Amino acid sequence: MTHLIAGCRALIPSLLRERVRVRVKALHIPEFSRFATAAMTILLLGLAISASADVVAVRRNLDKYWLYRQTQRTDFLVPGLGQGYSLPANTRNPDTHVIWWGDATIDLGWYIGALATEHYMLTHPELFPGYVSGGGDLSQVRSELCYALVAMDRVDAVAEACWDPLAVDTPGFFIRDDVPSTFLSHFPGMNVLGSDFTNPDVWAKEMSQDQVVHVLLGLSLVKKLIPADLVVYGVNLRQTAIDRGAEIVDWVHQDGWIIQNPVLGTDVVRGPDARAFGTGFNKSCVYLTDGAVDFGGTISGFYAWVWSTLSSPTNPAYDNANNLHMAMSLAATGNGWGNDTLDDLMSLAVEHQWYAYVLLYAALYDPIPRTRPSWLGHQQTLNGLVQTMVNQSPANGTPHHPLNEGELNTGWCASRKFIRGISTQNNGEGALGEWYPGLDYLLLHNLFYIVTPALWEDPTPPAPGSVTGFAAASGDQQVSLSWTNPGDGVFSGTMIQYKTTGYPTRTTDENLLVDRLALPGSSDSYVHTSLTNSSAYYYRAFSHSDVPIYGLRPQVLPVSVEVLRTP
Repeated sequence: MTHLIAGCRALIPSLLRERVRVRVKALHIPEFSRFATAAMTILLLGLAISASADVVAVRRNLDKYWLYRQTQRTDFLVPGLGQGYSLPANTRNPDTHVIWWGDATIDLGWYIGALATEHYMLTHPELFPGYVSGGGDLSQVRSELCYALVAMDRVDAVAEACWDPLAVDTPGFFIRDDVPSTFLSHFPGMNVLGSDFTNPDVWAKEMSQDQVVHVLLGLSLVKKLIPADLVVYGVNLRQTAIDRGAEIVDWVHQDGWIIQNPVLGTDVVRGPDARAFGTGFNKSCVYLTDGAVDFGGTISGFYAWVWSTLSSPTNPAYDNANNLHMAMSLAATGNGWGNDTLDDLMSLAVEHQWYAYVLLYAALYDPIPRTRPSWLGHQQTLNGLVQTMVNQSPANGTPHHPLNEGELNTGWCASRKFIRGISTQNNGEGALGEWYPGLDYLLLHNLFYIVTPALWEDPTPPAPGSVTGFAAASGDQQVSLSWTNPGDGVFSGTMIQYKTTGYPTRTTDENLLVDRLALPGSSDSYVHTSLTNSSAYYYRAFSHSDVPIYGLRPQVLPVSVEVLRTP
């Protein structure tokens, strides 16, 4: 395998995270790198529907989408090259100050898939007008997707060295993450880092079949939605995804579909036996490579039959929900049960409301699903259930362990919604106070509209421009803020939020300092008093209209000061 890492070492990563800081007297606002964009066309996955678009719901859910994306880049991952980069953390707990990467390649697969769908929607403004509003940046998503594919390649390239520094790389064998303990420096406020890589049990690092399943999910969406000629930093994104998927499935099948550690020559400790899913893995590989790589001849008749029985929701294997999400994901990416795949996936989705896999199948295999007699009925069911699901995701930050009784039974109370049982989705998992990166929401949101673009409506009402000249000066137990309001006619006021632990990112759940009505183009100021000397305070200004519609949600105009007593 020719790895991407060496070819990307000379690349200067773009600044993908907002870091704007003021220290008492000096105001520093960095310039953000922009890369050239190109227009692309791709086959429309449009499907005829009878429902009408709801612009209020579209806007509300799009706001959540870009909020989650921004939160991911600051709280859950660091896009870029090098050890640990571009691997999403699974949980973050501000109460216990723990950030955790567990089974990280599952999240990497969903992250790759979400980026591929985001790229598709950004490059089709004629289908999704206004999708860009609130945070979309084509050059950024291309960079992130390139980095994420490099991360997948990286955990493959360094895998063998965990057991033998001199071992030759075996294409397709990977470890779950390579996040070092020193990565804590990227996440202020977190004091403890956990990952499979830092686990003293070396066996915790090995790949397993569930990791492969969800990596293939992401790579399949890159193959479908990313143009064949798109090259970023010298990397052909689509071809890289195809090559990685083929190499991984090749390794999975090597020893009779029993996954082995190539350094030790022993079965991996967790999830080694992929024989029952061999047909599913192979069909996904056939899809990725357009039939160029096909290991079907290595699957026994018995295990091919076992795979066929997994189309039934009454299969006793599904007493373990892990078997269900793996079968559904492989069937969706590989058209696993042929012409019956749509109906089978709909039946399998019912128990745990895992309809994301049905949308995944519809997106990857259009127009096959629409040729099925049952499509219109299934589509009506999907539209209602998925729209409700998207609407119920939290607006006060990414999905999290329920913080109050009102958040129970929303279906968003657990990490990885589409591999958790319905009870866990509704009641929470893990420790109180845990927050999740929201990758499940991103992919569900985008797949829903890609499959049913007629439900999209331009969500961009008139919004004011940005506040300018936002500055802060410290004094004895106070901070003096000043700014100039935007001059456009829809402006009505400026709201200022503050925090003591980092920059505010939301308009709804930070500490409201003031919301001042003002005339367009006017200068304004406010003095924040009764503060603690020798403490840091962080501020962000949000201009808004009467509705209110906030300008540039959230605005890239944060400042911070450290209050110092005047001698």
